[in-house]
Amino acid sequence: ATLSLSLVIFFSLPSINLFHQKNIISSNNNWLDFNEINITDLIDNNIIFVDITADWCATCQFNKVNVINTKNIENIFKDNQIILIRGDWTKPNKMIDSYLKKYNRYGIPFNAFFSNKFQDGILLSEILTEKEIIKAIEKLNE
Repeated sequence: ATLSLSLVIFFSLPSINLFHQKNIISSNNNWLDFNEINITDLIDNNIIFVDITADWCATCQFNKVNVINTKNIENIFKDNQIILIRGDWTKPNKMIDSYLKKYNRYGIPFNAFFSNKFQDGILLSEILTEKEIIKAIEKLNE
């Protein structure tokens, strides 16, 4: 009986919303695919936010749920007309791998802002905070 109960619980875990990727990814569909764009071409007079993430990355999911996909941050991105770019490193990706190495990063999450004034980017910490994002945007808008 204990084994049956354990199996039922184990196999029902994926049906709990917390584990559904769809609920973690924002309703904001304005994300461009990292693999399909050239960040340098987009910088022009824009502010760009890059999010390199993966399904298996717990910290990435934490950042999405608690910071990136919050209404406040979504509104701040929208109000500042920030171009959002997301790279998915769930499966090995040479393009993302070399991009991370360019910034001396060998793991994720990787989050950074870019603009004309900050072509080398403002790299953010692995565990994001709303305050850190706001400070970076203020710096970009100075």
